[in-house]
Amino acid sequence: MTVTILGRRFPAALTYAIGLAIALVLLIVAVVTAFTQSNLAADLNDRVRVSIERRAHYRSILQLTTDAETAQRGYLITGNNAYLGPFEAARPQIESEIAALNGMYDANPIRTLVTRKLDELELTIALRQHGRQSEALAIVNSNAGKITMDSLRAAIDGAVDRENVTLNRQLTTSDQTGKQLRFIILLAGLLIAGIGAMLVFSTREAIRELQESRDRTREAHQRAIQEMQVREQAEEKVRQMQKLEAIGQLTGGVAHDFNNMLAVIISALQLAKRRMQRGEPGAEGFIDNGIDGAKRAAALTSRLLAFARRSPLTPAVIDVN
Repeated sequence: MTVTILGRRFPAALTYAIGLAIALVLLIVAVVTAFTQSNLAADLNDRVRVSIERRAHYRSILQLTTDAETAQRGYLITGNNAYLGPFEAARPQIESEIAALNGMYDANPIRTLVTRKLDELELTIALRQHGRQSEALAIVNSNAGKITMDSLRAAIDGAVDRENVTLNRQLTTSDQTGKQLRFIILLAGLLIAGIGAMLVFSTREAIRELQESRDRTREAHQRAIQEMQVREQAEEKVRQMQKLEAIGQLTGGVAHDFNNMLAVIISALQLAKRRMQRGEPGAEGFIDNGIDGAKRAAALTSRLLAFARRSPLTPAVIDVN
């Protein structure tokens, strides 16, 4: 059996096998693509989460350093130890935040600036605690701490900006990759749908051809049966004609038999007549011979007529029970 595809005929079994194989490959491609898209989305989510955590660390470092500086300013002005709480808590918290950035390009420069700033704050507080307030104020008025703080803000802003650029680049790349993968999935789906439609169409075409072939076979079978019936009728007629021809050929022999039977009948009748004319007994025997010959002639005639008329030669009553 064959199927028609794009105007060309192909073996049905091979066509269906190839179509199903292609559909299976496309389905696998679609599944792998969807799995890849899912992995990329999960990876992007992880990167976004890490980027958000890093920016949170940067902001926390800056906030803790600012709080420590504010505490230092309050203590230098008032001399009240209550202002030193944020400063004393800032150093371990800042060290913990910087440790979370371990391995980052900006971690070491930020650690250096923060350490410098905390050392400067610790020095001025120590001077104020020892009654050397003027020296502490001189260090503050030198703007060294401000320069360090401005450098720290610039470093943290630069790190945050680089995180934003990196994240935007990753988002753009993920979006492009996602579009490509979605296009591949859409294309695979369309191809699978096309192959399915083609297989359905070719299957319907093959079924239609099978139905037409079945109808043609049925018609040919009917014609063959009709031809056989016509041939049987013709053969029957030929056989009947052969029978008649055989009867014609046997006419001479049948006539000879009739002559013999008639001769017997005539001879028996003549002998019986002579006996009767002479008054001699025994004429009945010759008459019986003549009757017997006439019966044989009648039986022969009946059989010849039955043969010509296609009648049973020896009809008999049968008890079906």
